[in-house]
Amino acid sequence: MKTDCLNHPKTQRLQRALGIPRYQAIGILESLWLMTGQYAEDGIIGRYTDEEIASHIGWDREASELIDALAGTDDRSGFLDRVPENQGRLLIHDWEDHMPEFLRARLRKRRQRTQETDNVPGPSRDNNGMSRDSHAYQTKPNPTEPDQTNTKRAKLRFDDSDLATAAWMADLNEKLQVGCTRPKTFNTWANTIRLMREIDGRTDPEIREVYEWCHHHDFWAANVQCPQKLRKHWPKLQTQRMRDGRKRTQTPVAKSGRIRQRDYSRFGASGPTPDPAAEGSGTADAQDV
Repeated sequence: MKTDCLNHPKTQRLQRALGIPRYQAIGILESLWLMTGQYAEDGIIGRYTDEEIASHIGWDREASELIDALAGTDDRSGFLDRVPENQGRLLIHDWEDHMPEFLRARLRKRRQRTQETDNVPGPSRDNNGMSRDSHAYQTKPNPTEPDQTNTKRAKLRFDDSDLATAAWMADLNEKLQVGCTRPKTFNTWANTIRLMREIDGRTDPEIREVYEWCHHHDFWAANVQCPQKLRKHWPKLQTQRMRDGRKRTQTPVAKSGRIRQRDYSRFGASGPTPDPAAEGSGTADAQDV
């Protein structure tokens, strides 16, 4: 966060629009930027709905009220920029000024790789215009030259812990999902798990916890059965888990009531049978008084 954000007029406008103190406005902005850095590195936060953004921040009022206040009335007064749907719907205003340094360096390297790829010349063609990379020009590999057929496989990197997690996921699929197909090799799964650790910043216990949660969910059990799907839907899964957690915290009284009913059911509908001895002693006590 930039230091001048604390007393910036835009921050004060956000306070007035939402009717909140300054410390709460600062917390909203910091949560918004942290969510963007974790789930929308390019600054296009509009890939998530207004409700998902508000839920991640912890805003318990109308989501549209929060988004309208963050967007402001014009480009100079908002922390969000509204753009057409095909361009992302919502962008973080001046995202490169707010993003952490490590993320700025990562995006810089990514742009450099994209430029290098764009500068690679296309396939050569013969006099008839046919690409020399087509099937007509393919021949058997020369044993004296390096084999280029396994180039994609060589790019897969992982360690033993990634392989162990991949095997654990396959075992869980077979245990809880009927008819799940076990992959012949775990290389692709393990590589995706490595990317989740190194690029997305997930820990191995966190990956296992969310994957196991998916297998006990009515909807996600059928839609997340591999690390690729887990990584793709991770933001939605975290949002759903937070919602489910809030629901569970709202029902302990009802559950304890059911437990009491089950405990007293063995005595009959009217509750436990009174003890005659206790009644007699009670009467005697009353008479003595």
